[in-house]
Amino acid sequence: MRQLRGNTQKLFYVYVVAMGLFHLYTAIFGNYEAYLQRSIHLTWVLPMCFVLYPISSKAPKEYVPLYDWILAFISTLPGIYNMINYTHIIERIAQVDPLTTTQLVMGTLLLVILLEATRRVVGVPLTIIAAFFAGYMYFGHHMPGIMKGLSFTFEEVIEHIYLTGEGIFSVPLGVSAAFVMIFLIFGGFLEKSGVGEYFMHLAEAFTGTQAGGPAKIAVVSSALFGSISGSAVANVYGTGTFTIPLMKRIGYPAHFAGAVEAVASAGGQIMPPIMGAGAFIMASFLGRPYSEVMIAATLPAILYYGAVIFMV
Repeated sequence: MRQLRGNTQKLFYVYVVAMGLFHLYTAIFGNYEAYLQRSIHLTWVLPMCFVLYPISSKAPKEYVPLYDWILAFISTLPGIYNMINYTHIIERIAQVDPLTTTQLVMGTLLLVILLEATRRVVGVPLTIIAAFFAGYMYFGHHMPGIMKGLSFTFEEVIEHIYLTGEGIFSVPLGVSAAFVMIFLIFGGFLEKSGVGEYFMHLAEAFTGTQAGGPAKIAVVSSALFGSISGSAVANVYGTGTFTIPLMKRIGYPAHFAGAVEAVASAGGQIMPPIMGAGAFIMASFLGRPYSEVMIAATLPAILYYGAVIFMV
């Protein structure tokens, strides 16, 4: 990830604050219609992938090259098109109304941009999986045996992926737009306000004097930090920088210290109240309030961390 500096950093801060204010506004006063809300959300988020993540490990990390600024701008075009032509898009009948050339270009562009953003942020394996299933509608009828699917034209594939609520703008993106972003803002506020550091000291006070104290500190602090982040990566970054060196200093092997922190941080995704994105998707698919999913996850989370503490 790039470390932005100077005017670029200031511009990025303004951009992120504006994005946060938009999501807070819709959280307070109500979201837009699903397709529009998801289009706006994606238009906010996509440019950040090209500004923050370089095209390769050899690309410059001290500044944002011109081609990444261009990609960041291009990534906003499909979403802007959706906003401008929103009424026409929701009134058209899928597989009946013809796909215009502009819609075909915008849909193809968004698909390619999303795959590149996925490659940069997550990695090649998930990009390959996403590309395979995105293209399955087109080449599925050539697959053997039980993998054989129906035959669709390229235009039909792009229409389904881009202009309906069952492709890119389906439930997972809706969950991100309506719920995940708000909880990320909340978690970031708690972390920057010092709550994360408080959790570290609290865990140290409870377990620091016991056998295996540093490992137990890692587990308890990860559980507490996970309750406000919902992200395994953020959990490792927030607590592992302290607990892993601490475990190594008292004689734990490096691989064991890393494993303890990884396992403990992974459980943060099921630790209420702020859980991983999967919990929000689950609530959306089930049609149940997030609070019910949160309550249902409480006991498994306690058992998970109890087992980890017992093992270390």
